[in-house]
Amino acid sequence: VTFKMAIAGIIVVAAAGLVSGLFTAPMKLIRGWQFENIWFIYSLYAMGLLPWILVFFSVPDAMEIYRAVPTKAIALTIVFGFLWGIGSVTFGLGSAAVGNALGFSIILGMTSAIGAALPLLVLHPEQAGARVGVFTWIGLSIIAVGLVCLGYSGTLKEKELRKKEYTPLASDPDASSVNSASTNANRNQPSFRMGLLYCLISGSFSPMLNLSLAFGQDIGDEAKARGVSELTSNNAVWSLGVSGGMVANMAYLIYLFHKNRSWALFNSGTRHVRWRNTMLSVLMGAVWIGGNILYGIGVNLVGDLGTVVGWPIFLSCMILAANILAIVTGEWAGISRRPVMWTVAGLAIQIAAVSVIAVGSL
Repeated sequence: VTFKMAIAGIIVVAAAGLVSGLFTAPMKLIRGWQFENIWFIYSLYAMGLLPWILVFFSVPDAMEIYRAVPTKAIALTIVFGFLWGIGSVTFGLGSAAVGNALGFSIILGMTSAIGAALPLLVLHPEQAGARVGVFTWIGLSIIAVGLVCLGYSGTLKEKELRKKEYTPLASDPDASSVNSASTNANRNQPSFRMGLLYCLISGSFSPMLNLSLAFGQDIGDEAKARGVSELTSNNAVWSLGVSGGMVANMAYLIYLFHKNRSWALFNSGTRHVRWRNTMLSVLMGAVWIGGNILYGIGVNLVGDLGTVVGWPIFLSCMILAANILAIVTGEWAGISRRPVMWTVAGLAIQIAAVSVIAVGSL
């Protein structure tokens, strides 16, 4: 791998993170659907249809490639993808129970560390103490500091928002019904201890998508050996991994449809609204898979250690994009200066971490 290729790879990985961090933006424009309705269409396209359409056009003779590689590589790619699906499901459950700020800090911290450390230690142990390994460990430590700042910022923001919430007066005739609804909601909410467990499960399983790519490299190598472009060979790996993740996502969504009786919402509203909601959900899937495709291209350009140095860069840029989107769309409107400054500090530290890891890979 030449210096220019490594630089290009890091830039592509960073761009992939920025794109992936914006995939939820269309959700803000969807009306009349619950989470499971949106996520069902998104998952169907992002993890089911679009990846295989991409394989059809970019990886000729894909079935022959899958037959040629060891069964172990296929199995690991799918299993790691399925485990990633469990991580994505428990992400929402854990964050809802312990608070978004703490949940994000725990989950993303573990995701970044595990997703980079395991490929390094298992696939490239000789590099763990070399320059690239040392810079990666330093970068991961800096990322952890940045996530603590962002978590603290989120905690301050949540406290301010809670203070602004409407509290019914005792004399309010609707107070008893409001309090009753609040009590029922809290009763259905997982306990803090259970929420923490969900966060730990999500933090352990969310990095598995990177491991799916790392341990499925035999598939990508076979694709390249058969003349598939180095830029698109990893599409054959992604498709298997995210399809495994779709199974876990769909199982949970079907449970939510049954619990909330929300299947009917697909037929609610005008035809224009249904079409608009569907297209916005599909757009989410296209943006998400687009980010992952760019990540696959980037790690190929970086070289053998692409999944090691690329993963924390990818995640950090996702965090940057998501936070910038939140500020631009007014999620921080009316929030005091203190949590905003902690957010800025956390994002600046993320940028520093990306720079350290990038320098170490050159």
